Amino acid sequence: MTTGVLTENGEVKAIGAQKICEFLKKINGDMRRDDIMPSEDELVLDVPLIALTNEEFDDYSFELLDTPGPNEAGADILRKKVNELLDGVDVIRVVPK
Repeated sequence: MTTGVLTENGEVKAIGAQKICEFLKKINGDMRRDDIMPSEDELVLDVPLIALTNEEFDDYSFELLDTPGPNEAGADILRKKVNELLDGVDVIRVVPK
């Protein structure tokens, strides 16, 4: 696979970088504008990680979660969800702007 596929509950929501970005911008904008909680359903992005192509993981697996920061401006409604996610992880990697 050379292109990303974004799914929710197994249903394809967008394919390809441009369509995925458009979809995510829209739902993020809708949530902030309407001050609504995000769905409990996870969005799953299936895309190859080229940097890990030649790595062996034996029986280990991992999942990357991309979340807003817990203090992100204008996202009070997301704070609870982000804190729940952070409580269940083993490693946190902060990516600066």
